[in-house]
Amino acid sequence: FTGHFYCLNETIKNLGSTVMKQMILEASRLVQINFRSDNYQRQYLVYDPHFSLQLLHSDFNYVPNDLKQLFKNSDPLKGPEFIGKKIFIKCLSWLINISYNEFEKLLDENKFILTESFAYKLFHVHERKLTRLPLIIEGETGVGKTFLIKFYASLLNLTLINDRELSVAPHVIENISQWLLTNVIINIFEKQPLL
Repeated sequence: FTGHFYCLNETIKNLGSTVMKQMILEASRLVQINFRSDNYQRQYLVYDPHFSLQLLHSDFNYVPNDLKQLFKNSDPLKGPEFIGKKIFIKCLSWLINISYNEFEKLLDENKFILTESFAYKLFHVHERKLTRLPLIIEGETGVGKTFLIKFYASLLNLTLINDRELSVAPHVIENISQWLLTNVIINIFEKQPLL
């Protein structure tokens, strides 16, 4: 690893311990999240497609000082990659690994405006999927539980459809080959050993 972002540990004091502390905090809050009130975590470390560390937040004023120092006390969401972009769409598209335009197109097709609360809910559903933690979504009728899961499933489908680096075909071929070997070919040889 020779890129600029891989060398930050040589220039930023306590980079590893600061990031690890934040990740542990995020993990502990991930298992205790409650969206019934507005008192939920709003600062998360996110990796962009180039594996560069980014910071998803709602208000830079509430970001802890040690995290601000990682970004040289400059709000990363004001960087050039965010100009003319909606912050939550940009960060979630990185996280889920789909293009910004495809994410925005899906929102338009569903006639849906991505709110801060819904963005954080999507973030948590995705983190739960990645960590394989169980998820229970509770709420009154009509608050959007089903839509959240349907929309998230649509985002995952976009990942499968549009990600050229993610090829499902080798896994399908491997599973079919294994099934053919164990269920078809072996049976043929057992019945006709002279082939």
